[in-house]
Amino acid sequence: MFFPNKKLFIHIPKTGGTSLEFAIASKFFYEKIDQEETDSSYRDFIDQNGFQSLDRKKIEEISYQKFTINGHFRKLKKGQGGHPHSFINDYAEFLDIDEYEKFVVLRNPYDQVVSLYNQIRKQVEINSLDDFILCKDKHNIDKYRHYIDQYAFTHIDGSLSADKVFVFDRYHQAQDYVEEVFQIKIDRSLRLWKTEYSGETLSESSRKHFEDMYSQSIELYNKFI
Repeated sequence: MFFPNKKLFIHIPKTGGTSLEFAIASKFFYEKIDQEETDSSYRDFIDQNGFQSLDRKKIEEISYQKFTINGHFRKLKKGQGGHPHSFINDYAEFLDIDEYEKFVVLRNPYDQVVSLYNQIRKQVEINSLDDFILCKDKHNIDKYRHYIDQYAFTHIDGSLSADKVFVFDRYHQAQDYVEEVFQIKIDRSLRLWKTEYSGETLSESSRKHFEDMYSQSIELYNKFI
């Protein structure tokens, strides 16, 4: 998501990004409309829609429309071809990203894909984690590559394009940064997405297959851990 203060958050799925986005978006939609630092476009939006009645779902909907590539520029409806997770080169297509300070949270790719599997299996039928990884199921890591490839999220033409890189293992550092640059206080007890795990773990064969497919993402994470 890109924000009026020239900060750009590269939101990789299953890295704790939803909580950060909610905290940031709430700043813009809950601020008093007479505050000088509130961008005029958001003042106009609040004038039209009101902010007293905004709830989490509404904030997520509005922030998707205002702050994302697919919602703001491509006018894609969320869930109908639209999602909030854009690669950095998608942002570069519509914005001068050199004007933005770009930040991202990386996660251990093995943990990330297991978390993603456990989210997806609640929505569609998947036989097992191994079938998901080894592409033996129609719902597999190749189909959901856009949600997994941390390297693609952060690189343009082989170069890392994020200015600030945090890791999920030290998530508090990302929270500290967001609080500082957005002048907000995050409710750190709030958990917006709680994944229910099946208890399945990666087999040797699925781990090897995953490593072959996402070696760049693994190397990237290891560089910053």
